[in-house]
Amino acid sequence: MDKNNYGDSKRDNFGGDMKTRRNRRKKSGDTEKIVITGRKEVRDSEYSRERRNEKRKRKDVAGRTTSYFQTVLTVFLTLIIVTMAANFISKDRDFSQVENRKLREKPKFTVSGFLSGEYTKNLGTYYEDQFIGRDSFIGLKALSEKYTLRQENNGVYINDSQYLIQKFSRNTPEMTQEKASAINRFVKAHLKRNTSIMLVPNKAEVLSDRLPFDAPIESQAEYIKDFYSELTVDINKVNPTTVLKENRSSYLYFRTDHHWTQKAAYLASSQYLKSIGMEPLPEENYEILKVDNTFTGTLAALAGMVPGQKDDIDLYVPREPEDLIVTVTEEKAKFTSFYRTDKLSERDKYLVYLGGNYPVVRINTSSKNDRRLMIIKDSYANSFVPFLTPLFNEITMVDLRYYSGDVNKLVDDYNVSDILILYNVNTFSDDSSILNLTDSLDKPQEENQTTDQ
Repeated sequence: MDKNNYGDSKRDNFGGDMKTRRNRRKKSGDTEKIVITGRKEVRDSEYSRERRNEKRKRKDVAGRTTSYFQTVLTVFLTLIIVTMAANFISKDRDFSQVENRKLREKPKFTVSGFLSGEYTKNLGTYYEDQFIGRDSFIGLKALSEKYTLRQENNGVYINDSQYLIQKFSRNTPEMTQEKASAINRFVKAHLKRNTSIMLVPNKAEVLSDRLPFDAPIESQAEYIKDFYSELTVDINKVNPTTVLKENRSSYLYFRTDHHWTQKAAYLASSQYLKSIGMEPLPEENYEILKVDNTFTGTLAALAGMVPGQKDDIDLYVPREPEDLIVTVTEEKAKFTSFYRTDKLSERDKYLVYLGGNYPVVRINTSSKNDRRLMIIKDSYANSFVPFLTPLFNEITMVDLRYYSGDVNKLVDDYNVSDILILYNVNTFSDDSSILNLTDSLDKPQEENQTTDQ
């Protein structure tokens, strides 16, 4: 073989060898990658395996993350659908015992209301009020705030003496003026009737010394004074604030509930009767019976706490029996007593007074006085009215939160001689049903029929 040819062949073989090595790729089952640096081969199989394992892990994590979010989204959408369906088929509630207020009814659609935004606003409030499980959510919120040792929860102040005191806030000046205007128009329409108003202060005013230090709360005494100043001189204004404060050492309000006790109701009723020239029966004429000592009221539920001391329920029973017929028109039922002791087995034991709130309750008494009273009221009147029966032979109780009829027609139909508007301050400030007094007065033909001039 030629020497020169041999050299060329060797270079060719070497070059071919290098080319072969550079072009070498991993075969099936072979995990090695050959890296050529000059003539030196560097095996990097471990590095390659780590890279592949890392890619697989990332892919697995991405897959699990996607699956997790898909599951969460599915559960979330299912809850929304189930909740919407439950809200759709569930019956609307009229009143919340936990919040002690009437719940919003579904608003009627009107073009003007829609354009003004009032319809949309009321619809939103309606869905908030009627949301299924609302009371449970309030309870959960209360529990969460209880364990953070807050002194105020869901608008209820908690103090060391276990008195739960509901926060008071004035409504807007415009709403206050609108309520005063409605009452003035109502009084003007019934000038032949002896019309009175009594706004009863709550614990926040009478027991203000029991509020937590620096609790930001407005004065109910000032609210009553300011509101009365907006009313016509033709209405008798009764303010029980002073007499209640003078007796603040007595058991005037339930510790765990927003209501007053019958002791406080007796004091206020005596002041009202004296203001219209009547003499109330002495407290000694009543036997005071303690019928329950396990009452836990609405403020305890709202604040999310179990008080160490529960409340007593006392009933003032006349020592001389009286003949009564109490007619609850909604239930088409008649009773011979104000006190429904069967309600003591229920959670809200305040229902023992008249059995609760109804649109209209009619009371016929054995009184010889030819006086017929109408009370436009909230639940404070339920424990108040038993002290009036010796002096009126007929009493009609109307709760505008539930009564949708014409109250002015009732005044005429029952030939009422006296009218009392009785509300506790919190309810009167929060609730707008008092505006219903003028519903029929806005119609000219009905205004002529109901005006006693």
